[in-house]
Amino acid sequence: MLAALLLAAIANVMAVPNVPDSGKVSPRPVEQRLELELNPAARIWSGSLLATLEFHGTSRRIDLRLAGPTVSRVEITDGLGRVDLSWGVAGDSVLTVETGRAIQPGRASLSVGFDGEWRAATPGIARDSAHTRARLARGSGIAFPAWPDSAAPTRWTLMVHAPRDYEVRASGRRTGIDEAPGWRTWTFRTAEPVPADSLRVSVRRPAAAAK
Repeated sequence: MLAALLLAAIANVMAVPNVPDSGKVSPRPVEQRLELELNPAARIWSGSLLATLEFHGTSRRIDLRLAGPTVSRVEITDGLGRVDLSWGVAGDSVLTVETGRAIQPGRASLSVGFDGEWRAATPGIARDSAHTRARLARGSGIAFPAWPDSAAPTRWTLMVHAPRDYEVRASGRRTGIDEAPGWRTWTFRTAEPVPADSLRVSVRRPAAAAK
């Protein structure tokens, strides 16, 4: 009986965001930056997610949905500096990050690097059979890490690195194009908070260049 009550109490704590000292609470992101390198002719694509998080209580664990991409790097920084951590993917669908010390109340940053293989169709990051176009649609948790409640809106910055002879369209307002040898970086920002699943990205050669 005591064990059952204890399990019920733990379940209730995990269901409520930002409960102090729970140790297993995933905070909600305040804003997020998704960076993607998309070359439809390449064997794989890569990306990173940088999220600004708001902690109202101490926490030692963050759980994110992720199915498909391979995680290469996870970093967390709070008001005390870089946080020692360990991470792993459970059941091919949950990225679990556990820290060596409690993350302090206030704002912290979470950075996740990853890469993945192309899909033939969305959801996720897909390319056409000729390897000339790529697109992201309904990708949260498939193309990039996402919080369990992916419908919760946040402000987004999208940065897409693509070969120089490709053009990029994405959710939000385009705020800049940076040049590099053989590449361009296209930056877009959403004016209002939007859900992760509403993000869209397309990379393709302009019609004139394709002829």
